[in-house]
Amino acid sequence: MKTRSNLIPGFLLCATMMLVGGLHAQTPGFHTSTITSNGVINVDSHVTYYDGSDGTLFAAMALPPGATALQFRVTGGIVTDISDNLASADGLYANGATPYNWTDTSWEGTYKGVPIGATTGVDPALFGVFFSYSFSGTASNSANYRSDSGIVPDPRTLLSYAPLLNQPFYIGDGYNSNNAFSSISDGYVPPGTVQTFNIPVGATHLLLGIGTDPDLADNRDAATNLMAFAAHIFDNSPSVPEIISVSGGNVAYAGLPWSFNALVGGSQPLTFQWSLNGSNLTDQARIFGCRSNVLAFTNVVASDAGTYQLMASNALGVAAWNIPLTVLALPALTNNNYASTIINTSNLLAYWRFDPFYQTNSCVNGYTGTLHGNAQLGAEASGCPLAPDPANQALLLDGSSGYLATSLTGQIGNQGSMLAWVYLTEQPASVGHIFSIVAQSQNGNDFDFQIETDNGTKFYAGSGSCAVYAQALPLNQWHFLAATLAANSTRSIYLDGQLVASATGGGHSTNSNPVWIGNNLVFGPRYFQGRIDEVAIYNRALTGAEIAAIYSSASVPALQLAPLNKTVVMTWPTNFGGYALQTNGSLNPANWATFTTNYGILATNYVITNAVGSEQLYFRLSK
Repeated sequence: MKTRSNLIPGFLLCATMMLVGGLHAQTPGFHTSTITSNGVINVDSHVTYYDGSDGTLFAAMALPPGATALQFRVTGGIVTDISDNLASADGLYANGATPYNWTDTSWEGTYKGVPIGATTGVDPALFGVFFSYSFSGTASNSANYRSDSGIVPDPRTLLSYAPLLNQPFYIGDGYNSNNAFSSISDGYVPPGTVQTFNIPVGATHLLLGIGTDPDLADNRDAATNLMAFAAHIFDNSPSVPEIISVSGGNVAYAGLPWSFNALVGGSQPLTFQWSLNGSNLTDQARIFGCRSNVLAFTNVVASDAGTYQLMASNALGVAAWNIPLTVLALPALTNNNYASTIINTSNLLAYWRFDPFYQTNSCVNGYTGTLHGNAQLGAEASGCPLAPDPANQALLLDGSSGYLATSLTGQIGNQGSMLAWVYLTEQPASVGHIFSIVAQSQNGNDFDFQIETDNGTKFYAGSGSCAVYAQALPLNQWHFLAATLAANSTRSIYLDGQLVASATGGGHSTNSNPVWIGNNLVFGPRYFQGRIDEVAIYNRALTGAEIAAIYSSASVPALQLAPLNKTVVMTWPTNFGGYALQTNGSLNPANWATFTTNYGILATNYVITNAVGSEQLYFRLSK
């Protein structure tokens, strides 16, 4: 470990810059900052330090003209001692521990002879300063960002900050809470809620630095490089439109819904216009959103093929993006009774089948899925038991690194539903962490379906209480789970088509975060261990009858026969609706007769008792 002295060194900040790929801002009015050529600043771990001097090694970065706020996402990690443990910009190791946790820390000094305030926090947290060369007097110290400060709410988790001139402020790593560093490479930046920093009046420059680490000789990243953190910066200065990305892909299937979703930066207000093969589109019965950033089709037809263009404009300029679209005949997806039921249930946003054709992508609306860690598609017959698809496949997850990151962002407002088949190979209690099934997380506005370390299944939506099914799911068995939120009201959990838990209160609003399957990168890591299959997401609350119908479409119900004196009692689950009980004296299909007697209901089963004599009878369920 490093040895520490009782010196109170000065505050010297240094950053170096390098051209690397930036990340997009997701807040309206913000765009990749012009503070550098591509909005990314790499902070060098060796030359960012306190020494009581005037900071001659640091080059201050001029703030963009007209900007009133900056937003940050920070990637990377830093090793600050001989332990070889990487810490994130939050100053936390992967296990959540702090490298150092001093009381009464006070690191202060000057920059170019101008006073700046002191910082408090944990080593090696990242700090910034909105700086003015003309500042005089005593600069304010930073807020107390220590993990044991006891301040409520924790100042590290706020969504916006208003630092004073020449006052240091803490910069997190882009997650929604004070989380641990999640991986060595951290090449994927979780698009959690960004933190917004309002620029104080009079500030002309931005300084960045590692806040409380006077001994830098052993600082490095995982590969012994000098660069510690990459700060991706966005600002709200006046700017021309910037079409950053358009999700949806280039292939759609006739008869299915589809959408293009564009992420656009630039000064507000922005106006949009979609066109096809050079002709402007207008909303109609089948196509809507022609003058917005999202173009949607209720069902695609062959004539929808061609080259689409989005034009985005504001008072400063125009941007365009072209997307070719090919329309193919629908594959044999709807020949599968379960898949057909999913697709024909209205308001379907995305559906991951994990089959050989669509693989890790949604089979509707063009949303993609990217495997991370050791996640993989299983072999034939690894999936949940679908009667018409004995070779069904599933997503295999190892519980330590594997998950699927999707391109589905937003879309779920004050109501929604998530469906999935799950197969546990271990319980969370034995592994020691939460298993996330499906998550679209945001602090205080989450939409998360997970199995927790008490082995109970829970559904969180927005600010209300969570629905809890306390009984542990059995290991090495497939089970169908569904979670629904009904219009800012009831949260419900269904198991194998039956309602098993509900809770009320609080609301949920659309957030811009993506959907993850098998992990949660906001509150996690929460790696699922086992298999997940047939993940479907809707932007409305499905009814109990719809949930039961979807579950029953997966397979033919088992008919149980029990002799009782000179009768036979027949039962089958009530969540398999629409089946008729038939009898026959032989196995000749032409002679099956349907029972006209009304069925009784006992607990969760249909029940009917039939008298039998000496004859031989056969029974079946038919639909």
